[in-house]
Amino acid sequence: MPPTATINPLTEQEEMVFRLCEAGKLTRREIARQLEVSSTRVGQIYAAAKTKLQDFAEHGEDALTLLPARARQVVVDCGIPSRMLTRSAIESGRLTWHEGIGGIFWEDTMLPKMSRKTWSALHAWAGHPTLK
Repeated sequence: MPPTATINPLTEQEEMVFRLCEAGKLTRREIARQLEVSSTRVGQIYAAAKTKLQDFAEHGEDALTLLPARARQVVVDCGIPSRMLTRSAIESGRLTWHEGIGGIFWEDTMLPKMSRKTWSALHAWAGHPTLK
């Protein structure tokens, strides 16, 4: 059986900022100059990275921080905050995408302001093939 790929919950930018901040060799201002962002933004990125890593350490692949904000909102609001429960909800038809209407539905009720991109993120997080 081939080894499973290790999931990194951080984006490349978050990874870089986290490593540089943790190393303590550069100030946030110096990191900001390298990335061409403000030092305030460096602090925001670092805080987000730290939160993601803590959530991932505690929940693994069920870490909600692996999801974009709107997809995370769907699973929390619908009470299905795990990959397994989301997969089950999709497979049972409780959580669906209606192409003609262009929306995500939870038990036949349309969720406000949810796009195909959000549906695609939920679908992938649940372990289904990537949507096109």
